[in-house]
Amino acid sequence: MGAITRGHANLIGSGGKLNADGLDLTDDYAFTGTVSGTPISPSFKNKIINGDISVSQRGTSFSDVASGDYTIDRWKMNYRAIGNANIAQVDNKTYKSLKVTNGNASTQEIVMGTRIEDVTQFSNEGFVLSFFAKASTSCTLDTRVFENYGSGGSTTVTRVASGSQNKTITTSRQRFSITFTPSDMSSLTIGTSNFLEINFSVSLAASANWEYDSVQLEKGTTASDFEFIPFDVQLQRCQRYYYSVGGVNNTYKRISTNITNPNNRNQTAGLHFLPVPMRNTPTVTLPSASSINGVYIGGANTFSSVSISNQSEAASDADFSILRVSGTLGSNVGNHAVQVELTYGSTDKMEVSAEL
Repeated sequence: MGAITRGHANLIGSGGKLNADGLDLTDDYAFTGTVSGTPISPSFKNKIINGDISVSQRGTSFSDVASGDYTIDRWKMNYRAIGNANIAQVDNKTYKSLKVTNGNASTQEIVMGTRIEDVTQFSNEGFVLSFFAKASTSCTLDTRVFENYGSGGSTTVTRVASGSQNKTITTSRQRFSITFTPSDMSSLTIGTSNFLEINFSVSLAASANWEYDSVQLEKGTTASDFEFIPFDVQLQRCQRYYYSVGGVNNTYKRISTNITNPNNRNQTAGLHFLPVPMRNTPTVTLPSASSINGVYIGGANTFSSVSISNQSEAASDADFSILRVSGTLGSNVGNHAVQVELTYGSTDKMEVSAEL
C-alpha cells in the first residue's frame, strides 16, 4: 500500500508512487481526510473597469458630447464648458486610448470621468492612480477624486482637490501617477449607489486634443505594471452597467422569442436574458414600435407597442439578469412563436443601462 500526502489529504493506493514523470496512476486510489484552502477566483488589482479603453459598446466616436453622457464604456463626459467636445477610441495597435478633442473655436475645459462602485473598498488605505497620456500640444491635466457616499449617505468628500496634483501633458506619451488616501469610512453613513469618482480635467485650445490609456487604480504608493485583463472578461464587467442589442445595419437583432396570448393572438410575451446580472433595476430604451418586427413561420408583422420591464419587480427577490418583453402586434398572427426583432436594415438598438 502506497500513500502520498499533501496537507491534510492522503491519496492512498496499493502501489502508488512518485517518479520523475510525476504520479504513477496505474493503481486504484482513494482520498482520505480533508482538503482545505482558499478557492481560486478572479482578483483584479486594478479597481477601474475598462481602464484599457478596450470596450466601447456605444460606438467608437462621439461628436458634440453633452455633459453627463457616457461614451467609451465606464467613461463619461462630466463637463464641457462650451460645446463641440468630441470623443474617440483610438486603436494604437498595441493599446487603445481615449482621445478628447476640442472642436470649438476657442479654449474650453473638458472633464472626463469614471465611477467605481462601492466606495467602502477604499476606506482609509493608500492608493495610487496611474495612466499614460499625450496631447497634440502641451497642456495641464488637473486630476480630481471624490468620495460619493450614495443616496441617503454622508456628504460627498473631495479627496484630491482641483489643482493639487496637476500634470503637464506633452506630445510624447508618458506615464503619470497620483497617490492619495481615502477617508476612514467606519463612522460614515453609506447610502445606495455609492462610488469613488475620478475626473480628468483639461483646458484644451481650439482644435487641440489629448488622449489617455492604461488607467489603473491600485493599493499602495508605487504604480505597478498595468494589469492585462482579457477582452471577454472586461466586456462582461462593463455589461453590469450597460448592454445593447443592435446599432449595426444589416444584421439580425433579436430581442426575444415570444409566445402569443391564446385569447388574443396579437398579444405576445417573452423573456430576454441579459449576459450578466446588472447592478440594479436597469432602464431600457427602445426605438419606436414601428421599428420592431414580429417574425414567425409564414410571415412578419410590425408591433404597435412594445414594453420591457425587469422580470422580478420585488426588491427582495429582484433578478437583474432577466427582462420581460411584452408586445402587441398590428394584427392577429395565430398560434405562433414570434421572434421580436429590430429592423434588419437599420442602426436601431435596444439599450439597457444601470450606470451609477
